[in-house]
Order: sequence, then C-alpha cells, then structure tokens
Amino acid sequence: MISTHEAKRWPFTGGLSENIIDQQMNIPLLKNCNNEEFNLFMEDCVFPALARFAPEAIIIQGGADAVCDDPLSRLGLSNYTLWNAVKRLKEMCDKIILTGGGGYNPWTVARLWAGFWLVLNDRSPFIELPSGAQRGLESLSWQRKLRPSRDLITQLYDTPPALKNTYARPLALHHSIFYWFGPFLTRLQRINSLLRGADLSLWRCPAMSSFMNTQFDKCVRGALMPAQSRIFWL
Repeated sequence: MISTHEAKRWPFTGGLSENIIDQQMNIPLLKNCNNEEFNLFMEDCVFPALARFAPEAIIIQGGADAVCDDPLSRLGLSNYTLWNAVKRLKEMCDKIILTGGGGYNPWTVARLWAGFWLVLNDRSPFIELPSGAQRGLESLSWQRKLRPSRDLITQLYDTPPALKNTYARPLALHHSIFYWFGPFLTRLQRINSLLRGADLSLWRCPAMSSFMNTQFDKCVRGALMPAQSRIFWL
C-alpha cells in the first residue's frame, strides 16, 4: 500500500514511523504542498517502488480533498496533477480500479472525477465545458461558497497557480531513504537501548559501523520489492 496524504490531519495516522518495508509506504505531505512538489514525490518514491513491485492490478483511491479550494485539507494541488498521476499509473498497469474518495467542494469534486473518467478512457481532460455541463455546475450549491469562480464553471481543468518555491527534492530523497532504511534503523535503536544498562553501544562497535554504512548505501540505492502479493494499493 502506498499513501500520499497531508501530514498531521485526520485521522492523524500514516506517519513515516509506520512504514513497513515491502508492505506499506506512507508519504505525508506538508501543508501547502504544490503541484511540482507532489510530482517529485511521485517520480522519486511512488513510481520507482511500483515499477519494482510490478503489480498485476492497481486500486486507486481518487480522493478530491487534496485539490485547491477543498475545505478539509491544506494542500494546494490542481486537478490535472492528479489526472497525470492516474495516467502514469495506467501506463504502468493495464488493470486499474479507480474509486471515489474524500472531497467536499462540489465543483472541484465533479470536475476532478469527470477528468478521471476521461483519462481512463484515453481522452484529454483539458477541455472547455459544453453549455449543458456549465448549467449543471451552475445549479450546484454549497453553504461555504455562494458562487464559484468562473473557471470552475467554464473549464474542466484548474487554472495553473503561480509557481512557488519548492522543497520536495530533498524531502523526496528523505522519504525514499527512510522507507528502506527507517524500520531497520529503528530495530537497531531498540537493541542499543537494551545494551545501555551494561554500558555498551552498537554505535561504538567498528564492525557495526561498517555494517551500517553498507546497509545505508544499499537502502539509498533501493531494494527490490518481492512480488508476494501483486495487488498494489495507492
């Protein structure tokens, strides 16, 4: 299972410490994560792990609460960023199940999911909406917002936001290293804590230091994921 989600938001699970090698990869995104940053996480973490696993089928939970203008999250993704992610996943595996998910702004939810349908059917979602679709969106109501911006009515794709400073490249590398190396390091730390009572330390042992450097190098390069269960959750 791979999960990209906002850090420190409900249900307050899915932290890096919960990662399990070959079973679970959590990628908690920081507040205001933008398109460029999300794409880097996908390129550096998700797609390589998926390629190594070579799944026979992919189940995608297509939540809309990561999109701009959704009231639940504090992320800043455009709908076309999620469309592109699904398009890439579809290219990597020909058996896709795409479900709906969170999303609380009726205009952004409707546009995101309509775009998902087009992507799955090999059609471009970058379209201006016909008059019938515009009337349907105009008929929607939401107590948080009396009237949506005009582009939420006239076009399916979000207007690209202004480019912000990105921080994802070092964070994506950090996530990759932690996913492979973190659980192994945690176990060694637990062993080391048991040795402290005898005034011993794993970290002061030259053989252990050499072993740790070797293992860390392997983890940075990435390990092959065994194909024990070939259904991959995202």
